[in-house]
Amino acid sequence: VIFFFMLIMLGMDSAMGGLECVITGLMDEYQEFFRKRGISREVFTGVVVFSSYLVAITCVTPGGFYIFSLLENYAAGLSLLTTVFFEAVAVSWVYGLKNFSEDVYAMLGHRPGLYWKICWKFVSPCFLAFIIILQMTDVSEFKIEKYDGTIYTYPAAAHWTGRILSASTISCIPIAAIIVLIKARRPEGSSKNRTFMQCLGAAITPSYEVTPDDQNVRLTWAHWRNL
Repeated sequence: VIFFFMLIMLGMDSAMGGLECVITGLMDEYQEFFRKRGISREVFTGVVVFSSYLVAITCVTPGGFYIFSLLENYAAGLSLLTTVFFEAVAVSWVYGLKNFSEDVYAMLGHRPGLYWKICWKFVSPCFLAFIIILQMTDVSEFKIEKYDGTIYTYPAAAHWTGRILSASTISCIPIAAIIVLIKARRPEGSSKNRTFMQCLGAAITPSYEVTPDDQNVRLTWAHWRNL
């Protein structure tokens, strides 16, 4: 009984942590949208939970094992690895380990050692990129073993459904990047457009860093090689 109670608590903890991350991120990013429409956090949380319930309940139907395996292979595999890869690159390369180390020092009172910096900047992104390439180049048929021991091969339509699911998540990264680059093209209060490199520098610079375009350290070699 205690073992299964632990599994239930573990599942609830994982689900609540993941939902809280999504809900808080969306509520903070689009505060004006939710405020104008009078959508409270409780209402939005209810919508997200109910939508997740509608998707998850299909996994406990008679054909739920097939849906679960499809989601596990496509939705929770390549897309998750790709997201984590870009997160690692954004923190260790774009934001900079020097800034991140200062944030850690502000929170914990000490800075991370050289071992962690090397892992964050080189080891983790390389391993993630290697796994992503392996998954993307794997074109073998998707098969699962059923309860009676027989092998079931998913049809081509299921493959394309899974690929669309993965693409729907991964495509958010380049789409958001393009939108940010477009918004950064013209500085606020200026009629002169930036060059592409200046747009890139402004797009990857935190909003609290007010830096002239020609003095942006993120466009220098020193920023990218700094540990």
